[in-house]
Amino acid sequence: MENRIGKLIQAYDQEEGTVGLFRIVENLCPEDHIDTVIQEYFDFEEDGNGDLYLLPWGIERVYVDYEVNI
Repeated sequence: MENRIGKLIQAYDQEEGTVGLFRIVENLCPEDHIDTVIQEYFDFEEDGNGDLYLLPWGIERVYVDYEVNI
């Protein structure tokens, strides 16, 4: 099995029009199941439980904060 720890995944929730960035922190999720886990995350996120859903799969949501100086 390939070491995917630290790999970033960008996903788009078509229903909400939301883009999410995710990082693999442990090799717990089969590679062919990652897309399903992330799509289900968006469903759980509506209830406020999205991050808890990702934990057993070894995936975390990454939030990027940035500042623009003009």
